[in-house]
Amino acid sequence: MAPAVLATLYRDLHFLQNAILDVQQGITSTVVHEVFSPMYYIQVWILERFTYGISPSIHNILNGETRLHRWAGANKAIDTDNLEHDARIEYFVWRPCAKDNNHFISRRVYDKYWLWRRINNEEVESYARCLRACKLVGLDIIQDYSPHRVCRQFGYDQDIPADFIQIEDNIDAWVDYSTPLLKGSVYIPSRDFKGRVSARYEEWWRKDPVSPPDLRVPSFHQKNDVKG
Repeated sequence: MAPAVLATLYRDLHFLQNAILDVQQGITSTVVHEVFSPMYYIQVWILERFTYGISPSIHNILNGETRLHRWAGANKAIDTDNLEHDARIEYFVWRPCAKDNNHFISRRVYDKYWLWRRINNEEVESYARCLRACKLVGLDIIQDYSPHRVCRQFGYDQDIPADFIQIEDNIDAWVDYSTPLLKGSVYIPSRDFKGRVSARYEEWWRKDPVSPPDLRVPSFHQKNDVKG
């Protein structure tokens, strides 16, 4: 279910983005668009990463419960007056799962030190699959999945995002996504590592005349559309 749900989220986010641009350009006067994906996943993504001023009644995650349960009963409303301040980079949490000892990735994948791990169990294979650029196949759509554009959110140094092979056929895309990874290995940074940027990324970034001076925020301001 995960690829189909994520593909639908990406599609609806693109729809909303285009609708907002239409309003800004005066094409329409209001943003009215019906979406079908579970947008609460986006809300939780925001709550876990933009944490400044948020004091929800967080629940401990028990065995068998989803991560969404952590935010059950949270009544923190977004203060739109302070939204720009609260979204500053110094308040952004790059790797919330790595800091959560109750999360399966923190307990079964990350370690105190970096290491190469054989992909020999479901947890490590799931983690490795999250790092692969691929196509996400939904019920009637296909969307790009580009984790290499937001490497710092996985604990890696951000390099210049490269292109990957384009697959247009749904069957081929699903075969590529579902290819077993159990015979490979994956480099896993320590749970405390804070990714930075590569030297050539910094050089490339400084060449952009509209780039901000703070190079700690590359993953949120790609020149290209960030979909990862």
